[in-house]
Amino acid sequence: MSSYKFDGLPTNSSSVASVVTLAVCAWFWVAGAAMIVSPHSAPVAVPTHVVYSAPAVAIEPEARLLIVVEGSRV
Repeated sequence: MSSYKFDGLPTNSSSVASVVTLAVCAWFWVAGAAMIVSPHSAPVAVPTHVVYSAPAVAIEPEARLLIVVEGSRV
């Protein structure tokens, strides 16, 4: 290691690491409190059945496929 030291900065890395850790923890505390305290909007009604169709394209009869995708939100 180098013996060069900056004036005015902590000399051991553990104090720098602890300051950074405390700053990050404080940030997450503030962000978490903001999420808990913020007003929530009413739930939006989710459509129960949605159908998407692609435009018709001229393809060979052997290559026609039917793809049905169904999903539900829990």
